[in-house]
Amino acid sequence: MRMSSRPSEPGEWLLANGLGGYALGPVAGPPTRGYHGWLVAATRPPDGRVLLVTSIEPSLIVDGVEHPLPGLAIAAGSASAAGVTVALDAAMPPLVNATVLVYRRTDDAPVDATLRLRPLLAGRDHHPGSPSRAPDGVTLAGDGRTATITWAGDAPALTIALAHGSVARDPREVPVDYPLEAARGTAPDEVLHAPVVLEATIAAGGSVVLVLGTASGSEAPVPRPEDGAAVVAAARARAVAVAQAVPGAASRPALGALAVAAERFLVRRYEAATGEPGVSVIAGYPWFGDWGRDTMISLPGTALALGRHQAAAGILRTWAGLVRDGLLPNHFPGADGEGAYHAIDAPLWFVHALAAYERATGDAALVPDLRPTVEEILGAYRRGTRFGIAMDPADGLVRGGQPGLQLTWMDAKVDGVVITPRHGKPVEIQALWIESLRHARRWASTEGDDEASAGHAAAAALAADSFRARFVRTDLGWLNDVVDGRDGDDGSLRPNQLFALSLLPDLVSASQAATVLEAVGEHLVVPGGVRTLAPFEPGYRAWFEGPPAFRDSAYHQGPAWTWLLGPWLDAVARFRGRDAARAELDRALDALGVIGGVAELLEPEPPHAARGCPWQAWGVAELLRCAIELA
Repeated sequence: MRMSSRPSEPGEWLLANGLGGYALGPVAGPPTRGYHGWLVAATRPPDGRVLLVTSIEPSLIVDGVEHPLPGLAIAAGSASAAGVTVALDAAMPPLVNATVLVYRRTDDAPVDATLRLRPLLAGRDHHPGSPSRAPDGVTLAGDGRTATITWAGDAPALTIALAHGSVARDPREVPVDYPLEAARGTAPDEVLHAPVVLEATIAAGGSVVLVLGTASGSEAPVPRPEDGAAVVAAARARAVAVAQAVPGAASRPALGALAVAAERFLVRRYEAATGEPGVSVIAGYPWFGDWGRDTMISLPGTALALGRHQAAAGILRTWAGLVRDGLLPNHFPGADGEGAYHAIDAPLWFVHALAAYERATGDAALVPDLRPTVEEILGAYRRGTRFGIAMDPADGLVRGGQPGLQLTWMDAKVDGVVITPRHGKPVEIQALWIESLRHARRWASTEGDDEASAGHAAAAALAADSFRARFVRTDLGWLNDVVDGRDGDDGSLRPNQLFALSLLPDLVSASQAATVLEAVGEHLVVPGGVRTLAPFEPGYRAWFEGPPAFRDSAYHQGPAWTWLLGPWLDAVARFRGRDAARAELDRALDALGVIGGVAELLEPEPPHAARGCPWQAWGVAELLRCAIELA
């Protein structure tokens, strides 16, 4: 599977194992990122990710002559030499840190051939810049087909095994360059280690099976090479079943591809104190972990859209157990699993996701179980909690902000300076707050808790009235982005106001919604995404790619984010009708050229090249959710 590096060009394929481990690479040629590799193992799922095998140099020996096969450097690749054609299929078995590669000879030429494979190893943390490690031990099994590689330090032991053939010591060091890292101002090169070489005969119609794996972090044994073909076949069958289950996928392959991509973001998260397994969502491959905000936004378009209702319930239960002071972790920066709780919106997205689960499943049991968590969140916001997050008793709106911290999804920071602080009362937080109060009122009423129900109803009514009075700007034709900010009200044209239209039907009138959609459609919507700031606003950045500080300072100052297509399509469907929304969805899918994942964001100016994380969960999830809802 792959995604577009710009709207009409192929980019990177991805395999994932449900633990946070992955295999990733470009659809053509050798690795171009320091994250690319055939096996990145999650040793503490979904964390502790270690890049074990970066690439495999393949070649074919025919009549004593060695022919390189660069076309086999990629998943689902194919290459020919001397009349012999070899195709590659690859898969990661579920919940195992392993990659199975099946090299199939697809020609019928009466020629003897030997496939030679040289794995290039890193043995390092998967983030570029961590130094690669030379193996400190290479053990060959008695069968001559298996090697065990060990490193000093915390890199886990790696098994390399062939179904037939031989593994021999042949240590080499191989310098490699990563042009995408060079363009991003990160580690542009490293030296990889190739301690062994593998050889196996490959007859016409035959195959060579290679397994790369580690027991560390795995929930099942690493597959035997003899079972490799079955692993690949099962993965292919699973992908076909997932794709075919999506309405409209038969006539629109992009929808099936989105569904297959969505499943790859569902991962294990083990409870730090008890070690019990839970479920979460990787925010994006390769460099993101599971983030509270991203998980809740992605849940409807990943687990629920795929009919994975048990997984959705598991995600909600897992994250409910992580709530502290009414907040959800934004992310998990440390190896001890302790979360960073600086997200003003993540707890409200939790309530939204619980309501989405209820609508999708009709499950009447989960809401009562998790209602105490909902009450904890809303109570904390009313009383006030960390980082200045509190309901203003004067108008019922939620404020938040603390110097040096970024609390909303527009969370970029450079050298300690928050680029889009949005301190005060951000527009999307008010929409989420009012929606959460209304859900909580209904749930309390269902359980006969009349006092809580009345309190939530009154708070929601006050906040809604204040929203209409404070956020609607008839002089501009759109909504304020923030009110009561450090410098007063901020009327910058940003996409966050779309949530007021998409989440609630009555916060703005039809005429007000019409002017908002007109402004957003004219100045923010681009093919495949929605800009984060209008080009005429001060601070707009027309270019994203470059060194880290340059990128981060532009992150939410213009680049078009793919996940924002979700609220845009919802708002169009609500106020312009479903046919109009379907037309917008078709334009977005055509522009993105989706045949796999969806990138995090696009350059704000034509040709809107894809940038950021190449496989982003909420970009995939929101497109898939909208496609299913609009089918």
